[in-house]
Amino acid sequence: MTQPSPPFTSGYGENQSAFTTSHLQCGYRKKNLAPLTVYKYSSDTIYSEDDVMIVRAASHTKDDTCPACVVAGGFIFLAHHSGGHEKADAVYQAKASLNALQKTLQSVDASLDDMVQLTLYLKHRHDFPAVRDTFREFFTDGHYPARMTVFTDFINENCLCMIDGTAVVTSNH
Repeated sequence: MTQPSPPFTSGYGENQSAFTTSHLQCGYRKKNLAPLTVYKYSSDTIYSEDDVMIVRAASHTKDDTCPACVVAGGFIFLAHHSGGHEKADAVYQAKASLNALQKTLQSVDASLDDMVQLTLYLKHRHDFPAVRDTFREFFTDGHYPARMTVFTDFINENCLCMIDGTAVVTSNH
């Protein structure tokens, strides 16, 4: 991993010449789940005039290089969410994926209503109409996020559906 060279703070205010991370509970979280890694860059760096806080949630998969979400710059970037692999049913897996997405959003004080973009990954093209209809159960009618659908294979042979996306941090957070 390439580490930034300009000085910055670890979130506690001390200037550092080397990359520092802190595991701490942040105002974005309601529940005491796995620790978040917080990176806070000081305002005297070349990155920006304002402090930038980056919050990385713990991984929700066996891949520790992929956090469940990253909160930065007023957005929540959500990594691959899937589930329900015990059943070979794309609608069942889509519901499990959306529930997992909802759980991750709740862990950073957000909800599906805050979603602005979503990418739906499906293994089989013929599953699209039925999976698309599940969105009506999870999102308010007329308030759907922008969506892109991609047809692909997955590392997990039992996976038929996966979702990622972006949410906005609202002023309520």
